[in-house]
Amino acid sequence: MMKKYNIIFLLLWGALLFFNSCENETYNEHYQRAYSAQTDGPISEYIKNSSELSTFYEMIVQSGFDKVLSSSQTYTIWVPENAALTDFDTTNDIDVERLVKNHLARFVYNTTSEEVDKVRVMSQKLVNFVGGSTPTFGNASIKESILTKNGVIYIIDDYIPFRPNIFEYLGDTKGLDSLYTYVVGQTEVFFDSINSTVIGQDPETEKPIYDSILIEYNWVFNMYGDINDEDSIYTALLLDNQAWSLAYDSIKPYFKSFRDDSIEIQEYYTQRTIVKDLIYRGELTDISMYDSLISTSGTVFHNPNKIFEGAKQTLVSNGLVYETSNYNINSSISFLKEIRIEAENKNVIRNNDNCTLKSVRNYSDSLTVSNNEYVIVEPTTTSNLSKVRVDFEIPGTLSTEYNIYVQFVPTSLQDTTDHRPFKPLFFMSYKDEDKKEVSILRNRLDVDLEETNPDSLTKVLVAKNFKFPYCDYPWNEEDITTVILRVQNDARTSETANYSREMRIDCVILEPVKQ
Repeated sequence: MMKKYNIIFLLLWGALLFFNSCENETYNEHYQRAYSAQTDGPISEYIKNSSELSTFYEMIVQSGFDKVLSSSQTYTIWVPENAALTDFDTTNDIDVERLVKNHLARFVYNTTSEEVDKVRVMSQKLVNFVGGSTPTFGNASIKESILTKNGVIYIIDDYIPFRPNIFEYLGDTKGLDSLYTYVVGQTEVFFDSINSTVIGQDPETEKPIYDSILIEYNWVFNMYGDINDEDSIYTALLLDNQAWSLAYDSIKPYFKSFRDDSIEIQEYYTQRTIVKDLIYRGELTDISMYDSLISTSGTVFHNPNKIFEGAKQTLVSNGLVYETSNYNINSSISFLKEIRIEAENKNVIRNNDNCTLKSVRNYSDSLTVSNNEYVIVEPTTTSNLSKVRVDFEIPGTLSTEYNIYVQFVPTSLQDTTDHRPFKPLFFMSYKDEDKKEVSILRNRLDVDLEETNPDSLTKVLVAKNFKFPYCDYPWNEEDITTVILRVQNDARTSETANYSREMRIDCVILEPVKQ
């Protein structure tokens, strides 16, 4: 019985091999018939010997790809006829190399399918390739196809112009040097020790020698959009040198620093601020269609026409660029924003004395509390001399004027029978014009309120048009925030019949004063 099964299996296997062989032969015949000619030589040899392709062959030699196309690796190349290249300037080596790469791809692409195939050519551009009875490459028609020893040649009646992406356009265009130099300068190269392979050992240091893998990182690309990527579509506002200078001069004063390396810090934050709102997702061909736009940094701009006003629009391979000599980005929308410190956030509390802190969620609909949460400052002493107080750090202040507020929540929000107000007192410390840390007492602030409202939110004006001479942005990890606002309850134990010795603080608010 076993022998019978073996005979049947062999017969079935033989039949399978036969049909599979026939199927392969049919496919090979079909594959070969897809080309109008064949040659035993490599791609480079065929193009060299074809007089109607001599212009492109000279470009191949000029760019050094004649050696590449003579190798054993497989390629597909779309070769424009001489007539198609009559107007192309071959004197610029970079343009020649880009054009050759724009018509060359690794591996073999055939015309058997009529579906659109997006081919990634060696310039990293994506070009539409359509097969069938009327094959095309980009906008060019394919006139002839040749199967060679190491790939396929398609002869086309036009060339595919190299269209730069946003980053390439930035580097190619005169007058954009300032922005381009900055973006390029943010590229860092890191050694990838995990994926690199040890290939030996240094005999002197006995340290391993790696077949190194290096990783390029550019924070502008990673944070705001990889404008060098052909797979993503962006719209970029490109500032020319005049616009860059306008932006730099208008933003720089806000980042005046008291720290060591103050000039470097000021330049660093100024330039980062300039580029943060220059990139937008998608291809925005008509800005007037949009009531608002969101930059990739998350800033929402209403009436975006103003930003792009007078800019020259150019189509690139991964979207659009708007080249401008103006800087019309509103500082109060882009970076000069309200600073809001949520009191319940423990990370912003430097110190608290004579009290405990408890975060409370607001479940009432009668009052709108910031972030729907606040902190209860509960006294831990009955001494008249020991005042309840909390010190809040205020990071990110700029060198400009602010109106400073503290917002309180009434006790009656939680206990409807308690209508006692608080008696707030405020102190603030910061770096003065001489870079010295100073404290401001209540009599030097603008507080004109003796007590809070016991039945509603109270937004107390602590300081009006207060000018910080320096920004408080960190430079090193050990840098600490120097702007501190102390909120204290001045109610004494003997006053508890009329005043609450606890405090309920919602938030600290710094509103920039419009210049």
